[in-house]
Amino acid sequence: MREKLGLRWTARDERRLRHLGHAVAMLTPRLPERLRYMPIAYHARRAARSSRRRRPERLSA
Repeated sequence: MREKLGLRWTARDERRLRHLGHAVAMLTPRLPERLRYMPIAYHARRAARSSRRRRPERLSA
């Protein structure tokens, strides 16, 4: 794809991209949930958790 677009891509560029990807993969799980997700997803997850807590447990007969 880069060749078709006429973009230069070196081995150094590739290493830097891979290092960045590794750093993101290592850091993302350590971030608070509100920073890991886009606002709409964060609010949806929060609402789902809240609704699960409010539901009374069903007692088996």
